[in-house]
Amino acid sequence: MRIVFLDIDGVLNHFGTNWEDVPWRHQPDGLLRVPIAPECVVRLNRLTDETRARIVISSSWRRFACWQDLGPALARHGVTGEVVGETPDLVSDAAWREMWRTRPRAPVEHEQIQRGMEIGEWLLAHPEVVSFAILDDGSDMVCLRPHLVQTDPNVGLDDPDVESARRLLVGDLAGDSSALDAWRAARRGEEP
Repeated sequence: MRIVFLDIDGVLNHFGTNWEDVPWRHQPDGLLRVPIAPECVVRLNRLTDETRARIVISSSWRRFACWQDLGPALARHGVTGEVVGETPDLVSDAAWREMWRTRPRAPVEHEQIQRGMEIGEWLLAHPEVVSFAILDDGSDMVCLRPHLVQTDPNVGLDDPDVESARRLLVGDLAGDSSALDAWRAARRGEEP
C-alpha cells in the first residue's frame, strides 16, 4: 500500500484561499467546512490517481474532526483519493507519552512531540505500507524528513511538489525503509 500523509493548511489551501466562508466547526446541516483551493485538489488527485496512493490525514484538523468526517468533506471539494485513516494524536495519548519518558535517553514533553513522531507511530502500526510521502508545509518530521515534500504555504501543493511526492511513492526512493528504521531506533532510545 502507498500512503500520502496529508496536511491540509498550506497544502490543499494557501494564503490566497478564501477562509471567510469557512466556519471552524460542523454546520447545522452536519457538514464540515474545510477551506480548499481547487487547483491544489487537482494536483493531489493527479498524484493519488497516478500512484494509486491512499490518504492518511496528518493535519491538525484531525484534532477536532475525525478522518471519517474529513474524508467526505475533502470529497465534497473533489478529492478523489481514498482517505483510510489519521495519524494518532500523541499529545493526548498519556500511555505513549509515559512509554517515551521511560525509554533510554532524553524524555519528551508534549511541546516536543512532532508530527513526524505521529506519522512514525502510524507507520509502525501498518507494516503493509510499501512507500509513503508526507505533504506538509511544516518541517517537524524527525527522522522521516527524507519523505517530506514541504509545500510553500503561499501557493499550496504545486506541480514540482507532486513530482517529488510521485518519486517517493513509485520512484527510486519507493520501498526505502531507512527513515522508518531510524524512527524505530529513536523510539527505542537508540541513536538512529
